[in-house]
Amino acid sequence: MRLPRGRKLMLLPAKSLAATALLIWQPFAVAVADTAVDCVITPYLTVDVSSAAPGVIDKVYVERGDQVEQNQVVAMLDSEVEKAAVDIAEARSTMVSEVMLGKVNMDYDKRKQQRLSSLHGQNAISTQDKDEAERNAKAAKLKLQHARDLHRLRQLELRKAEEELRQRNVRSPIQGVVVQRFKYSAEYVEDQPIMRVAQLNPLHIEAIVPMEMFGKIQKGMSADVFPEIVSDEARQATVTVVDKMGDAASGTFGVRLTMDNPGNALPAGIKCHAQFDLDSTPKQVAFDIDPITPQVQPLDETTRNNDVMQLAMLDEHDLSSRTDIAGDYIPNNTADGDLAVERKERTTASGPYDNAISTMPKIWLKRPLVNVRAEPNQEAAIVRKARQSDAIYKIEEDKGWFKVYLPEQDTVGYMAGFLIGEMTDAWQQ
Repeated sequence: MRLPRGRKLMLLPAKSLAATALLIWQPFAVAVADTAVDCVITPYLTVDVSSAAPGVIDKVYVERGDQVEQNQVVAMLDSEVEKAAVDIAEARSTMVSEVMLGKVNMDYDKRKQQRLSSLHGQNAISTQDKDEAERNAKAAKLKLQHARDLHRLRQLELRKAEEELRQRNVRSPIQGVVVQRFKYSAEYVEDQPIMRVAQLNPLHIEAIVPMEMFGKIQKGMSADVFPEIVSDEARQATVTVVDKMGDAASGTFGVRLTMDNPGNALPAGIKCHAQFDLDSTPKQVAFDIDPITPQVQPLDETTRNNDVMQLAMLDEHDLSSRTDIAGDYIPNNTADGDLAVERKERTTASGPYDNAISTMPKIWLKRPLVNVRAEPNQEAAIVRKARQSDAIYKIEEDKGWFKVYLPEQDTVGYMAGFLIGEMTDAWQQ
């Protein structure tokens, strides 16, 4: 007589029942103890590269599978109109005749006002003539300021035109590999991506872990990853994300790991197995951040417009043959200690000038950076590099060189006269 399985178990001795129960539950216990889980290797970052401005694609420089660097130009839109706009804006930004004319008129009206004021003090002219001269002097100063404002506005228009031209170049925001190309030359692009770029170093490991291991896996814990294409070789990875919510249907939760991939040795999109080291000490892990970094505008570009602006301040001197302009620009926030120039110690001669500043004419620099030399010649040692933001006072003039005093730096030295000018009322506004 054949008994059902349940009846057979009932007829077994108690010792046999215990052994059978152990045999039935053994696989589950082994599964809990085993920390190896299935996983998938994915790119660290995937970006759909598009254009900041709509237009017709002129050229695409990369193809699927090509390696690209961060900020590399991968495509270019038709930009003939934008190039013409830059040429026009650049020509307008160099027009300084209005500023030069305003400066001449202001100097003339200022001198005329001074003469008429002196004559009025002698009762030689009427009060109306004196008031009209003062009005003309103030109007000339405002016209000069208006001309400078227009010149500055033209510089901003040039910068806008250059930015619009720069937007015609499509750059890759990350270093990676082109995995898909969507657009080709002569196609119109507006809000559609041109290509897809994936960053493969490092790589992300997406693991599905049983809920029984929740709380045992922590951020910063290490794990061995076995890719399916080289399953006998373990790769080290670090836990960077542990989901705080599981999936009730499958009884699992997600874990993300990050693994170095030098030389893009491993491809993304393959299966793997991850073995967690539950006894390892978690390391401090920084939050995943967007590896895209803003493009910093080079210093020579940011100062180029400054150079153009200085043309508005030049008088009839020809600077093309002069060489005493400091070769390198230094930002205003640069500490004096960072300047690679010779220093001159405070001399006893600089003391008396502190009390004479009120009677000394203040001067301004026609260039962003000018050398201050120990003697009135271009072969003399450089004691400092003066900036336009420095307070500079004229002591005397000697054969085309100005002896100057910089109270903030306790410096007395010489500057080439063609690079500086005396302050007027208009410059002090």
